[in-house]
Parts: sequence; C-alpha cells; structure tokens
Amino acid sequence: MSRFKVYSPDQAYLLPPSVRDELGEKHLCFFIRGVIERLDMSVFEQSYSIEGGELYAPQLMLGVWLYSYAVGITSARQVERRVVEDLAFRYLAAGERLDNWALSAFRRRHGRALNDAFTQVLEWAQQRGMVKLGRVAIDSTRIQANASKDRVDTEQALRDTRAQLRMKMRVLCASAETSSCSAIRRKLPSRTII
Repeated sequence: MSRFKVYSPDQAYLLPPSVRDELGEKHLCFFIRGVIERLDMSVFEQSYSIEGGELYAPQLMLGVWLYSYAVGITSARQVERRVVEDLAFRYLAAGERLDNWALSAFRRRHGRALNDAFTQVLEWAQQRGMVKLGRVAIDSTRIQANASKDRVDTEQALRDTRAQLRMKMRVLCASAETSSCSAIRRKLPSRTII
C-alpha cells in the first residue's frame, strides 16, 4: 500500500467542483459579475440589429474585458488564451470559447460605452473603498498618511476625480487598442497591390 495519494490528472469529475468553492467567495470575478448585473446594458444591445447570426451576450463580453483590465491584460489574444486556461475568465465567459476577433470587434464597436462602464465600475468600487486607480510599488518606504475621518470631498472635487478616471480609462483603452492593432499588423503578411 502506497503512502501517496492517487495521482490521476485524466480522471473525469463525476460532479464538477463549484467555481465559488475553487476560487473563494471574495474573488474578483464574482465582484465583477455582480457589478455587471447592476449595469444598464441597453447601450450595448441597441447597437445591434436583429439581422445576422447569434452574438455573444454583451454581459459576457463586458465582464471578460472588465476582469482582463483589472488583472492588467489588454491584448485580445491574451484574453482569448486566458479564457481557455484561467478558471475566473472561463466563469465570466460562461464556458464559451471566445476568439480574439470577437473580443477586438466588441471593444472597437463599443469604445465609448466600455469607457463609461469602466468608469461606473471604478466609481462604484471607489465609493466602497475597494480600489484606487494607479500603480503600486512596494519598496518599504514609510509615507505619512492622510486618514482624517472628517475629510470631505466637494462636488467639484468628485467631478474632477470622475474626469480623471474617464481620462485614464480612455488612455488605457487607446493603448490597448494600439497594441492589439500593431500585433495584428505584425502577424499579417505584407501585400503589394499592383
């Protein structure tokens, strides 16, 4: 009798484990899913006609893009790969196998609506003290904090913060779009037109 547990990676699950059990209740993908349920998706839905084939649900695409930006992925090709390999991405994609063309087309078609949705999510998370937008570097430098309980933001300061969030999201989306386009151009063969 062996002291080791049985190792059989090809063994199929009789009952697949719950994503919530695997990732934990407080995982970011569940927060994003909850936020998506609160957002008004009519802006995304109205831009399509009833003609043509079935499309991926806007909630699915928005959730995948929100999560990918939150974890620092801006390339549609990387998102496509992560949807296959990463359980959180697969959960938000509802098990669908997204391709980079659909992801890129959604981002191009809904640039302004994506920016507005990203801004709403950031504002919602910021109001609850969950996030700060920016980069974090840890180098053990001590910095004096400004943690006064009676600190109050004026309406103008809140508007300025929202404008800054919108601008940062536009820059992030633009840089992601540029990097995706340049990656596609490198992959396409050059053609000469006579």
